[in-house]
Amino acid sequence: MTGLKFENIKIRGALGLQIQDARDIQFKNIDLVADNGPVILLDQCFDVRIDNVKYPENADIVIGLIGKKTKNITILNVDKASIANKIDYGKGVTKDAVTY
Repeated sequence: MTGLKFENIKIRGALGLQIQDARDIQFKNIDLVADNGPVILLDQCFDVRIDNVKYPENADIVIGLIGKKTKNITILNVDKASIANKIDYGKGVTKDAVTY
């Protein structure tokens, strides 16, 4: 998949938003609630822009990253101190995959 854009939406589900094998993804002004697991799970995704995402303060993992292809994840307009410890760098993903 390429060119996905999620803007000005609120999503609540048992599981969070899960995207696999995609590039050029944009999240802007979204409010996400997941009852289980990460709020956003990106598997083998690159060129992702996350701008002003809201999530429950009690979420253990806000962003889960999986796979060697997962890189170039940009997070904007979110408190870095709040979200930095809520990112799970899974197998094959390095910390430099995310910029703020």
